Amino acid sequence: MEKRTLTRRDFLRLSAVGTTGALIAACAPGAVDDKPEEKPEEKPAEAVVPAPEPVEVHWGGWSTGAKQKYFDNLAAKFNEAHPGIQALHEPAPWNEYWDRLLVQAASGEGGTDVMWMSGATFENYRQKGFFQDLTPYIEADGLTMDPYYDTEPIYKAEGKNYAWPFYHTTSCAWYNVEIFEEAGIDPPPTDWSDVWTWDELLETAQALTRKRDDGTMQYGYQVFDQFERCLLSFLWTNGADIMNEDYTKCTLDAPEAIEAIQFVVDLVQKYKVAPNPADPSVFIEGAPSPFEAGLIAVQSGKTYDIGVYQEIEAFTVAGCCRARSPKQGSKPYVSWVTNPSTIASASEVKDEAWEFVKFLASKEGMEELAGQKVGMPAMREVAKSELYVAPPPENIEVFVSAMDEAVAWDLRMIRLWLEFMQVTQAEMQLALVGEISAEEACRRATVADDEVLSRN
Repeated sequence: MEKRTLTRRDFLRLSAVGTTGALIAACAPGAVDDKPEEKPEEKPAEAVVPAPEPVEVHWGGWSTGAKQKYFDNLAAKFNEAHPGIQALHEPAPWNEYWDRLLVQAASGEGGTDVMWMSGATFENYRQKGFFQDLTPYIEADGLTMDPYYDTEPIYKAEGKNYAWPFYHTTSCAWYNVEIFEEAGIDPPPTDWSDVWTWDELLETAQALTRKRDDGTMQYGYQVFDQFERCLLSFLWTNGADIMNEDYTKCTLDAPEAIEAIQFVVDLVQKYKVAPNPADPSVFIEGAPSPFEAGLIAVQSGKTYDIGVYQEIEAFTVAGCCRARSPKQGSKPYVSWVTNPSTIASASEVKDEAWEFVKFLASKEGMEELAGQKVGMPAMREVAKSELYVAPPPENIEVFVSAMDEAVAWDLRMIRLWLEFMQVTQAEMQLALVGEISAEEACRRATVADDEVLSRN
């Protein structure tokens, strides 16, 4: 074969083809590196852990109707600051609430964890073992009763604390400012060093009792068969009481007691300056109370009313002092009661329940209570603050100062106090509506109450 010599033209042609192939190869995918592309290591997705459900603390009480929203607000305030705990306000009407707790106590099962407790039932429930001993919690947090009104008899028994402060109630009186102004009569006293007497109360009530142009009756005063709101003040200022010092004998049959009850009954039956509790034209089921309707000049009342009375716009509500007996040397008296917080011994969330109880008794909780004016705070400093006593209503400080300036006594809380009062008030009611005399009511109540006290 003839050997062919590579010419210069051939060399240039072959060089051009080789260069073009190299360029094409450089542009081809994966042509630069034959090794497979390494992918970045994929991290496993982190598992999403759901937030734990808040621990529910069930809070029971009897503040229903118009007052319920204030207690709902208290629970909401606590929940905002404690996302791991959910306080649930579960109120019921007075009688239904206690029935519910009795069922819970009998079953020994949880239900209501934190209970708004009345002094009327405290000792009865305590003796049934219904309450958790709070002493270890109190000592662990270094708390004392020093900032609060002295209500330890309703908190402590046998050296142990079974309740902690929350709500305080003082009983004085309320009046309708416009009724006094329209009649040109000086308003009731608001200074405990210079209160009016029963005679002055009667005179004022007579001047303010009249039939209005629309045919409705306006009354100068309103009384009740309730001892806390009304009757105890009349008894005490007249030198009487409902029971003796060792709580073993009812003393309503004493002459001083009969005299005091007679005066109250006479306001209704004799002088007719107070509405008869059986009058359907005044007490209408489902309607506002006579005082709320503007038909009453002065009403025996208590701080528990503030939650409703602060919202009255038709007239101005103001607090005033209670009257004293016309006897020489008599003093004005007011009654008070505390409604503390307790924890059920059957509760399964005691630690969380204590956090809520502690909040209610704290300055923050007390200020929330005071700002809403739903009731009188048990902490003295907050009760006396402008946050609480500022209107409306007017003259709230009368109720607060009564704890220091008037003679203030507790309600003689005994184990069977609720039963004692129920049988007593039934007789007082019969006297107020005119079915029996004041003396007969007192004597009948004494017999019935002595039987209750014998079982106390």
